[in-house]
Amino acid sequence: MAVDAQSMEEVQAFLTEVEGMGEWRRRADRPVGPMGGEDLVWRLEDGMELKDVLADWLDDDVAAFRLGVFLGVFPRDQKFSSVKRMFWIDGYPLGDMLSDILDRMAQAGVLLKNEDDVQYKWNPAPIDLS
Repeated sequence: MAVDAQSMEEVQAFLTEVEGMGEWRRRADRPVGPMGGEDLVWRLEDGMELKDVLADWLDDDVAAFRLGVFLGVFPRDQKFSSVKRMFWIDGYPLGDMLSDILDRMAQAGVLLKNEDDVQYKWNPAPIDLS
């Protein structure tokens, strides 16, 4: 598959954007794909809390994957690309469970949910526990 110059520029812009985030790293042993995602592995750093893992707006599948890594469902070095199907196809019990947890956390006010884009992020406002 040929990748045009514009696609490569978009990939490079994306890699530059996430380079300083600390939780993503470029896999030197793999070529850059047209979407960039195949080359990136999310890393759970020691001492990270769930509020750090879900600090930014994330698509529902990526948020569910990160939750799974945080909970130990997936190994820390698990690539999203090898498990993404369980979040994209109904009927995968593990994917459904992690997605349900995100929805329940949003209902409880722990997470914010962008209904239009189906994204989640940690709610920075204190939660009323009374």
